[in-house]
Amino acid sequence: MASADAIERQTVCRRGFIGSLYDIRTDNLEGTNLFQKKLPEEFIDVSDNAHTSYELLFNNSQKETFDKMNIEASLKLSLMTGILDITGSAKYLKETKTDSLTIRVTYVCKVKTKQEQLHTSMAGLSDYFSADALENPNATHVVTGIMWGANVAATFEQVAENFEEVQKVEGSLSVVLKPLPISGEAKLDLQNKDKSKFEKLQISLSGDIFIDECPQNIEDVMRVFKTVPSRIKTLNEGKGQQVIFVLYPLKRMAEIFKHELQINRLIREVSHLVVMRVEDIFEDISTGKRKFNDFLNEIKPWEHYISRDWRDALRQKQAERIAAEVKTQRELSTLLQKIRGGQAEESEMERLLDDFDRKNPCSSMSIERFLREKRNVTLKICVLKDFQPKKHLLKEITSIKYILSGLYDNNVYLLHVSEEWETKDGDNSFKQLRFFKSMIKNGTDDSAFIVIDYDLHHSDLENDKDKANKCCIYHAARGKIKSKDYYQDLL
Repeated sequence: MASADAIERQTVCRRGFIGSLYDIRTDNLEGTNLFQKKLPEEFIDVSDNAHTSYELLFNNSQKETFDKMNIEASLKLSLMTGILDITGSAKYLKETKTDSLTIRVTYVCKVKTKQEQLHTSMAGLSDYFSADALENPNATHVVTGIMWGANVAATFEQVAENFEEVQKVEGSLSVVLKPLPISGEAKLDLQNKDKSKFEKLQISLSGDIFIDECPQNIEDVMRVFKTVPSRIKTLNEGKGQQVIFVLYPLKRMAEIFKHELQINRLIREVSHLVVMRVEDIFEDISTGKRKFNDFLNEIKPWEHYISRDWRDALRQKQAERIAAEVKTQRELSTLLQKIRGGQAEESEMERLLDDFDRKNPCSSMSIERFLREKRNVTLKICVLKDFQPKKHLLKEITSIKYILSGLYDNNVYLLHVSEEWETKDGDNSFKQLRFFKSMIKNGTDDSAFIVIDYDLHHSDLENDKDKANKCCIYHAARGKIKSKDYYQDLL
């Protein structure tokens, strides 16, 4: 689009006026007005532009959300890099999934009502403009048009037990919601079997209209959506809220007013290729975040049963990832504003993007590399999943003798495991583990089975004279160890 033409920017909860100054380098309203006094009504055309549409968002990424909501490329970059913050009623725009087991679907009702447009060529308009405003170095454009209406979003959210449940619920929501672009009366006939799929969904509303209701189900949401047109009628003389700004260059306005500008504003946009690459960077960051959070979610039920050193390494990596994400966003934000203002070349942005995969701790490549290095944690959890935590696993150990004395009346079997022993003799570890699980399966009521993990309890057992030096099964009765390799002794 040529720089002399009018451009559009979605308001994203911002409020302006005809004549408000705007800086497209930062996508911010400057705070002052081009006109030094109120314009007569004849300078502004108000026309009906009634239109209602619906959008179904699966919140997989900001890029997907922005594309479906028709966010302009330049504004998209400002939102992604944090130049413009997403707050308040537009929060649904940044509600992306942070792990693979989160179900999050947003249904958006988009209403347009009226369009206000300044007659820039009407005689007499030049009597109202401010020369100082035209010379404002912190502005590049002026708001010459406003589209009114409202966006209202209902977000359905649930944490699933597995990925199959995610697909099932999201698929069912899609089937129910997609056929519902409502004109007039909404028809929603959910069968009981459909309702049962959605019982665990938590529902929240956000948008340009204050709604004091808390919908409990899809039917409630649709009832609220049907009231949106009547709610809009109570706002700003029936226009609703501002949803789109039409912006016109100040340079062009100066020509219309025959005002010779004393300042030279440098305005540049990055290329379409760089826009796509920046989008890909944030897609990659989101992917890496989901992978890491999936890993943490898998560990969470077992976090008290794995090594403290392993947990510390994960916490450190998480902190490093978050810090790198914030730093990356800040660097891209600063550089983007410099490029737009003519203070930096696009090649600087390209170099930053080129180094991302290899060097950035928040890239999905870096996360995948770290998770491969921590495969021992995954393998440990695979072993632990075969046991009942409260029955077979210990969070803390005082001594082996103390364990045996507490189970004096039982036949006690202690499986000793560690990563080091499995690495040295995987065959023995496999056989001992398999035999131990079969013993649990066939055990009698007076038998007790305990796993002693030396990766977790190494420091507790360091000076214990009864500690093992390989993967093995101890058998004890009446507090005394009868065998230190029960599996081998039975062969």
